[in-house]
Amino acid sequence: MAKSNVSNEQGTLEESPSFKRIPMTSPTRKLEVPEMPGFKMYWFRGEPGRLQRALRAGYEFVKPEEVDVFSHDLAGNLDLPGHADMGDRVSVAAQDGADDNGQFLRLYLMKIKLEWWTKDQEQYEAEKIDPIVKSLNAGNIGVGEAPGEMPGDADQRYQKKHSIPEMFKRKPDSKIVRT
Repeated sequence: MAKSNVSNEQGTLEESPSFKRIPMTSPTRKLEVPEMPGFKMYWFRGEPGRLQRALRAGYEFVKPEEVDVFSHDLAGNLDLPGHADMGDRVSVAAQDGADDNGQFLRLYLMKIKLEWWTKDQEQYEAEKIDPIVKSLNAGNIGVGEAPGEMPGDADQRYQKKHSIPEMFKRKPDSKIVRT
C-alpha cells in the first residue's frame, strides 16, 4: 500500500497556540524571536573565540524550550521548532561564510540579563559616544588628525557655534534602548 504524501492531504487548519496564521503578504524576519522578560537576546556568529567571549561577558545559550523560532523549512513540520541545532542550543545557518571545513557558520541565540546589558550599554556610551558628542559640541572633531596640522590651526576652522544637529543632542533623561 502506498503512503500518502502529507502535502497532498486535504484539511482545514485552525489557529491554536501551536499554529498562528501569518498572511503571505506579511513580511517575516528570519531571526526574529519573541522577547524574553528580563533578558536581552542576540544572535552570535559561531566564529572561533566569539562564543567564548560572549560567555565571559555573561551571555548564556538560549535553549529550544525557552523560545519559539520561526521555521523556514520547505514543507517543514509546524510542530517542530524552527532552529536547526541538533543539541540543546538554538542556532541557524548563517548563510554567509564558512569555517575551515567548508561548513556554513552558525548563528547561536544567546541571552544576557537585562540589567547587565543596560550597564554595558551605559559604559559604552560614556566611554565611546559621549566623547564624540562632546567634541562635536566644542567644534573639536578632527583636531590634530590632519598631516602637518599645527595646534593653532583648529582655531581657524569655520564652525557654526550652537548649531549642533538634533541627532547629536542628548535627550533629557534618556535611557539607552537599542535593539
